[in-house]
Amino acid sequence: MDALKIIAILLGLGALSALAIWALQSVTESTCVSVLHVDGPIGIESLGPGTASSRAIANAIEDFDAGSSNALLLEINSPGGSAVASAEIYDALRATNKTTVAYLSEVAASGGYYAAAGTDWIVANPNTITGSIGAVTDLINYEELFQKIGLRQEAIKSGALKDIGAPYRNMTETERQLLQELINETAARFVADVRAGREGRLTPQFETLLDARIVSATGALGAGLVDEIGSRKAALQKAAERAGLDPQYSSECDITPASPAFSDLFYGIGSSLGQGFIRGVQAQGNGLKTGA
Repeated sequence: MDALKIIAILLGLGALSALAIWALQSVTESTCVSVLHVDGPIGIESLGPGTASSRAIANAIEDFDAGSSNALLLEINSPGGSAVASAEIYDALRATNKTTVAYLSEVAASGGYYAAAGTDWIVANPNTITGSIGAVTDLINYEELFQKIGLRQEAIKSGALKDIGAPYRNMTETERQLLQELINETAARFVADVRAGREGRLTPQFETLLDARIVSATGALGAGLVDEIGSRKAALQKAAERAGLDPQYSSECDITPASPAFSDLFYGIGSSLGQGFIRGVQAQGNGLKTGA
């Protein structure tokens, strides 16, 4: 047998091996439940371990939608975060036609619950803390401290409200009213999305939660925020069952995006600080962030 024939046989065997691996991988993915973790505060981009990036999570959901797996378990342990970021996860979940189940772990409050509301079915751990359906923005005021140490900051601005929320002076009633309207509008969108995601399942008790209080798993079940109280295993089985898989034999496929490397993290912090300084010089006071 000459060298060319040997090479041809080896290439053929390599191709068959690659095809077999691909086929096995495809079969495994089609019979497993994809698991996606949402851990820590939710932001547009991850700030490192212990934080969740809505962009990365939304991309993972889109990849799941395009892949062979038919069931997704969204495992949430988050106190919330950015209203925009939480809504991005919610929208990505609502856009898929495949089975999606949320499991509320230790905490799934505010933006954490916002994300969960986009799934088809929600299982809450008996000891979870959830709810907090609303919006908030935190402002620091150190005007009195400045007065005590003899320090004063002044802003040269193009309009009376350009430095709204500035920490070096007290807020005017007009400014307070404007910010309250913005918070109310953000909260109203949150509530509307919960109503849409939980259509037909919310009870009259839900109305009592609109003061943004946190609630136990039992309270959430009574209000229709969750569908059942159970363990992670129960949530995994529910995802498999709803997707037509055998709950006893289906496996897990973790599709959680990797946290950024330390080098990327340090670069991101430096970039954010630089951009923050520029924004502070160019648009003093416009850095308000609403959280859900």
